[in-house]
Amino acid sequence: YTGENEEKKRKFETEYKKFLAELRIKYPYTEILVLYGFMENTLLKSVEAAVNAYIKATGDNKVYYMELDGVKKGEILGASGHPGAKMHEERAEKIGKKIKEITGWK
Repeated sequence: YTGENEEKKRKFETEYKKFLAELRIKYPYTEILVLYGFMENTLLKSVEAAVNAYIKATGDNKVYYMELDGVKKGEILGASGHPGAKMHEERAEKIGKKIKEITGWK
């Protein structure tokens, strides 16, 4: 990861913006929802900064960012520290609400 290395953070953000641009080329009419933070949040600020910079630079109003809740104290984990079923259900509910907000689905 980038750690506290500012040069690596900038490089990551630059490459992430390129990734979003590639997605847009391949899927020109699709809403893109970037989700981050479920397992860990090491790159949280960099991902959010990259998404916001991409939106600002391109004016693409179909790209969204959503920070997911990380593991909370007392939550039951699955194998090797991965989120358990209940955690998946809770996050899925929040993601579903965001998708409904973006698309107008009911």
